Amino acid sequence: MNEIDIQIEKDFSNIIMYENDCKYRNCTHASEKGCAVLEAVEKGIIMVADLKDYHKYLRNQLFLNNNIEYKKSKEKFKLKVSKHFKTLIDNQKKEVKELEEDIRVAEQEGEE
Repeated sequence: MNEIDIQIEKDFSNIIMYENDCKYRNCTHASEKGCAVLEAVEKGIIMVADLKDYHKYLRNQLFLNNNIEYKKSKEKFKLKVSKHFKTLIDNQKKEVKELEEDIRVAEQEGEE
């Protein structure tokens, strides 16, 4: 567990404590029936402001993770395109050399 995880666990310990009691594993604590976190909010155990802060934190994390994934996929695409164009250029160079060789051979045959 890194420092950020420890800080999050500390900041949102009241929410994390109830998460495991939710009916669904992928509960978003927004509107699901059987959400232990929402039940704790209704009972006044967890403050609404804390849950909003938690949701804001999760949205920010999702944005950051998606941004990182986007950048990675963009770099992979650039690399793939670069390799593709390099292959095309190499093939064209090879074709030019073959044509030059054909011209040279034709010129030699014409001299004879």
